[in-house]
Amino acid sequence: MMPSHIEQINLAGTIPKSAYGTCLAVGLIVLAIYVYDQYNFLRYQVAKVLAQRLGYFKDAQGNRMKELSFNSRFLRFSNGHEVSEQGTAIAGDEPYITWNDGKPEVVLSCPNHVKDFYGRETKGHAKPPNMGMGPYFDRVLGSSVGVLNGDKWKTMRKVFDPHLSHQMAMDLRSTFSREVAAWMKDLPSTVAKFGNGVPGSEFVLDASTACRILPFKLVALILYGDALSEAAFEELLQLNALHEKVVFKAFFGKRERSRLFALLPSQSKSQMDEFEREWRVFNLKMIQTAEAEGLSCPVAKMHPSVLNGAITEREFLHTIDEILFANIDVTSSVLAFLLINLARNVPAQTDLRAEVLGHTADPEAYLQKTDTLLEFACMESIRLCPAAWFSLPEYATSDMTVGGYSIPAGTPCIIDWWRLNTQSPVWNSGGVSGTAFSPQRFQRLTLQAYRWSFLRFGLGSRKCIGKNVSGIIMKTFLMAVLKEWELETVGVTKGDEQKMVDTRKDRFTVTPAQSVRFVPI
Repeated sequence: MMPSHIEQINLAGTIPKSAYGTCLAVGLIVLAIYVYDQYNFLRYQVAKVLAQRLGYFKDAQGNRMKELSFNSRFLRFSNGHEVSEQGTAIAGDEPYITWNDGKPEVVLSCPNHVKDFYGRETKGHAKPPNMGMGPYFDRVLGSSVGVLNGDKWKTMRKVFDPHLSHQMAMDLRSTFSREVAAWMKDLPSTVAKFGNGVPGSEFVLDASTACRILPFKLVALILYGDALSEAAFEELLQLNALHEKVVFKAFFGKRERSRLFALLPSQSKSQMDEFEREWRVFNLKMIQTAEAEGLSCPVAKMHPSVLNGAITEREFLHTIDEILFANIDVTSSVLAFLLINLARNVPAQTDLRAEVLGHTADPEAYLQKTDTLLEFACMESIRLCPAAWFSLPEYATSDMTVGGYSIPAGTPCIIDWWRLNTQSPVWNSGGVSGTAFSPQRFQRLTLQAYRWSFLRFGLGSRKCIGKNVSGIIMKTFLMAVLKEWELETVGVTKGDEQKMVDTRKDRFTVTPAQSVRFVPI
């Protein structure tokens, strides 16, 4: 028997119970995000009024520190240079306030700001919880050595530093050279997939694509040593693909900044759960393999610190993540910018190649020298093309005065990295612009002259844990590349070499979007 017209309408309007549940969940998420945004807006207003009434963020004459009133939580990574220009337009050479989800952060951009902040006793400095990045950052990197403070930080450095020392990096020089040679041999296959040209002849390849996997392999070898088989490295590459999704959500996810959303079932939470699970399994498997087969493996050597309670397993896994996954974008971008900057400056490339070819008899001694054009080229490329537009935050544990303005204890401060590294007067002297690639500038400058104008591996007592390794990797890479190829620019007209390199907007690091032509020598 057919249902009546009314019954048909009722049946057509019936919604399955599962659909009701889905609609309810979506509604709760939307409501939670709205409430979170309103909460942050209110915090922003209250924090601003309270700070001004207490006399903070003012100079001796009572003038208020300028501010960028919008939330720069995401823009400082994707559009950092534009944020920097807006800050310069409103504040000039004075520090200014920017906002991170309702929390004020002071931007330092000039040498005197940096000296005021770091010139005093920096042991009273600390990193804010989760670097002010929220719950998803906490789950992936919130307990890494770069985020920890006090005795915890000291303990972690004691565990990891011996395996990332300068001597350790030098001991791995032959391993690095072997891997760089293998990378150069395999580069034609990369060209076939992503570039233009004929393998064996000259070819054009995006610089970031060319340098994507090599530093990842080198750092993985530092951590896992002889235990890193080709199969294990393939597992790492798969884990890295998942890690990229997780980190993208941690830095750019708008819903993920909400603690309530972090508790709800979502694709983001599912990916984070999967990564945490697989990352733990992988490292335990590597440790077991190394112990069972008697293989040299630094991660296995550090693991007893977890077993005896000196550090937690979470801290252990997060720090390995920081060294390996979190730094792959940084290291690959550094190598890519080296290629681009030398391609843009033919005289510097020619001079450096001549120096490299003149030191083939004792490459180890050459690597260790700090007064070579090779060393200066690496320093200059990092100066001109820093890892991020703004540094991650750090705060002083007592009130302080920066650039003439009173800043309360606990206020996170970030450095306008590119502006400090290029606009400081020390870089715009001797007839050479601060935006020009000129490695020779370091031949006439003393360390004291640019101490507060150059952010490379961090300032104060909290230097990057990988600083010893990174220099050896960069120099080993350049020595091999310059023996094989001449590097040329693509799409850069003569006279434009000082213009900024185009960068991607979907990375938390400054990642170049420019190709380089490789011409065999």
